[in-house]
Amino acid sequence: MKKATFKILTLICFATAVSLTACTKDDDTNPSSSNNDGGGSQITPPATYSFSRLGFSTVNYDGQTSRLQQLDELVEEIVKGGNGTVLSEQKLQDMFSNTGNPFSQVYSKDLKSKTFALDTTYFKSILTAAAAASVSPPTASNGVAGILTRTNGKKMLVDENGREFKELIEKGLMGATFYNQIVNNYLTSSKIGSAVDNETIDSANGKYYTTMEHHFDEAFGYMGFPTDFSSNYSGTNSTQFWGKYCNVADDDIQLNDKLMNAFKLGRAAIVAKNYRVLDQQVQIIYEQLEVLIAASAIHYINQVLSYTNTGDIHHSLSECYGFIRSLRYSNALNRKLTASEVDDLLQNRIGDNFYNTTKPNLNYIKTTLSTTYGLDSVKDNL
Repeated sequence: MKKATFKILTLICFATAVSLTACTKDDDTNPSSSNNDGGGSQITPPATYSFSRLGFSTVNYDGQTSRLQQLDELVEEIVKGGNGTVLSEQKLQDMFSNTGNPFSQVYSKDLKSKTFALDTTYFKSILTAAAAASVSPPTASNGVAGILTRTNGKKMLVDENGREFKELIEKGLMGATFYNQIVNNYLTSSKIGSAVDNETIDSANGKYYTTMEHHFDEAFGYMGFPTDFSSNYSGTNSTQFWGKYCNVADDDIQLNDKLMNAFKLGRAAIVAKNYRVLDQQVQIIYEQLEVLIAASAIHYINQVLSYTNTGDIHHSLSECYGFIRSLRYSNALNRKLTASEVDDLLQNRIGDNFYNTTKPNLNYIKTTLSTTYGLDSVKDNL
């Protein structure tokens, strides 16, 4: 994407996010919660993300689970391009939009419609370029798309600027779809605010949850957390996407419990109609998700700074770029870096051409992120 276009889209993204506000179903304006003290003393969250009513589970985020599985398959398809398979552009585009049942199972949901609208063309262009680059790819070099080989022997398909297609899509959609939906949709007033129904259930149709409960569950569903997620998780249920990276960084930043407890207490607060506690937990989620993104980016900067193999460097740079790009979608009322500051890190520090990215610029990004998100004490360990 050209620099000028990127800046325009970033500003539009920022303006759009400003119109979305965090949950504000305040105790003071909602009589149904007037007997609660707002301190959480009346709320006991469950040990796992499990809630029931009338003997039936009230938790449902099947749509989010479907989209996580779809991204898994889309990423697996792109990886084949580095292993000698010529990628079908049509299939990649169909997987993004879930057209013509391109997956191993039939889904009723899709990724494209839930991706930040102004960026759908960007992701479609990456898929187009990946398919073209997979046709008899040479060894990649500056200006030439092709194959780079990592120290572990894995081959990866990169564009002419050395950016790994798999990571541009995976980390890109983790931000533009999953993260964006959490912080700019499901945890805003439009989904869990004062106008949203938290009374009615449709038990006749097997829906034992209120609309507000369901929306909060959908935010949780995009995290990729198992329902029993906890510190240094090693349970039988797999972590996905944000859950995976949260668990990887947990030794250094201890976010598993912080985020999981906020989701469990926030959901329990909805059940108790204690909206002040709900607001508090939503704020924790906003703040700690940004910390997770920053810590993940620093982790890959540290790798780049230590690597000598070109494939290793470009793989980790691609991951780093994707995480920093996710900060574009942070909720405008809660973000710590402005849209223009994120733009500076992406365009002026990493740059569009990864062959030209410098160590001084990476150290600048590392310092900026660690200082902004309180990670100075662990930045070299991440």
